[in-house]
Amino acid sequence: MRARVRSGRLAAVGAVGLLGAVTCWVYWLRQSPPWNDEPGAPGSAASEAAPKLSALEDRERHVEETVWAKELLAQKCGRAFEILWDALNAATTTNKLALLATFPAGEVLLGRWDRPERLPHGIERRASSGAGPVFAGDAWRRYVTGFGREGWQLDQTEFRHNRFETDEAGRPARSLFYFSAHLMNPRTQHRASLAGDLAVTWHAATTNNLPPTIARTDASGLTLTSRMGEPFLLPILHQELLADDQAYFIDPLILHDLDGDGLAELILGVKNLVYRRHGQDAYVRESLCRYSPGLIFTGAIADFDGDGLADFLCARADGLLLFQGSPQGTFDQPSVPAWAASEPLKNVMALTCGDIDRDGDLDVFLGQYRVPRLSQVLRPHYYEANDGHPSYLLLNDGHGHFTNATAAAGLSQNRWRRTFGASFVDLDDDGHLDLLVVSDFAGLALYRNDGAGHFRDLTSGWVAESHAFGMSHTAADFNADGRLDLLMIGMNSPTVDRLEHLGLRRAGTADDPVMRRRMTYGNRLYL
Repeated sequence: MRARVRSGRLAAVGAVGLLGAVTCWVYWLRQSPPWNDEPGAPGSAASEAAPKLSALEDRERHVEETVWAKELLAQKCGRAFEILWDALNAATTTNKLALLATFPAGEVLLGRWDRPERLPHGIERRASSGAGPVFAGDAWRRYVTGFGREGWQLDQTEFRHNRFETDEAGRPARSLFYFSAHLMNPRTQHRASLAGDLAVTWHAATTNNLPPTIARTDASGLTLTSRMGEPFLLPILHQELLADDQAYFIDPLILHDLDGDGLAELILGVKNLVYRRHGQDAYVRESLCRYSPGLIFTGAIADFDGDGLADFLCARADGLLLFQGSPQGTFDQPSVPAWAASEPLKNVMALTCGDIDRDGDLDVFLGQYRVPRLSQVLRPHYYEANDGHPSYLLLNDGHGHFTNATAAAGLSQNRWRRTFGASFVDLDDDGHLDLLVVSDFAGLALYRNDGAGHFRDLTSGWVAESHAFGMSHTAADFNADGRLDLLMIGMNSPTVDRLEHLGLRRAGTADDPVMRRRMTYGNRLYL
């Protein structure tokens, strides 16, 4: 579970974002020149640079009017759905349907539901075959609000503008939006989800001065999944927590049975909090460590000093601290230094442990993330960036003291990637823990362990495609064949989907033309 409060994503994929970056740069230079000379004075740096800046603006304006014209028109059309989506997210659950009913969707074509397909756990799935009823205006509003009168509530929605086309005159013609909606009916204990593509036809009479309007919304290709009955999961704890001056983030959330009663505690190490289970439906909030670890990035719970008790290892700017555990599952002693970083740690995101050299103690891999700056050029490329903060492989001496073995283990080449997650896991079933690393602006990296703690990069030999804006991962037997599979969470980009469909690309770019699509593929499941 990731709940980190961190800076937003600023790096643009493809070339549309470049225009905005250049425009902001030019604006900043004009508002606050970085030179000491009097702006505009003859012979000053500002006056000499002004013609170049104007030429740059003119060039980017020309690219906007030619290369990106269709994409900018697509963004103008998609704004109607963005406004709706923002409004639905801001509304309460009980009035979302009423808000949706007022959306000017033009003629709305619904599908005709097939007979339900029975799935496990009482779930039913219905596909749509062919066109069904058509609603418009007041008829559409009555249709949608009727669900509200029956007790239905719209919980959440999603709209992704994946395709856009123009007519021969360059006017808006058609769009394809991925759409999903989750609904619930508390009266009947009924839950449902709609998902699929909305085919939107735009009025051809749109002018430059008026926003595009919708002529028809074809929703006949959606799939309906539903279930009636008590929910599988019932809430027993609700807490709202925010990062503050004493914590960089909120996560990681760790589930671990600290006191051996068979029930897992909920641990938020960065907040120095533990929720201890009391009975079957209650938790009590306590401090995790009696002596506060201070400002830390992340942590891990495991037996690091070899005494058979769970310890708390945490990462701070100056290195790793170890809080030794007690038989009662508490951390009552002051911390002891576990590893001193040779240079301050900046943003530790991954901290995973395992016995990689088979000497009976737990070693550690530590990965860091570096937030990209607006208009930053990532090196060597945005699809294999290796210009972040360094990762470390740390060997345990058996007593909870660690030494840096990154270079000796063969992990130097890609240690500067912008890491979001990592795990020690036996990928090839040889009894040795291999290393899996997921990074933003790179994707998946897999390193085979020879059993003595030396690693070899076998990513290209083990998976067909590893590229992604990697966010996180998990390993499990997804297809129940007895083998371990991998799921990498990656970011998708509707903008790139539109650019690829329209065939739009800035001339003269040195980037590999196929990488834009590969990087924005989204989640990847490796069986």
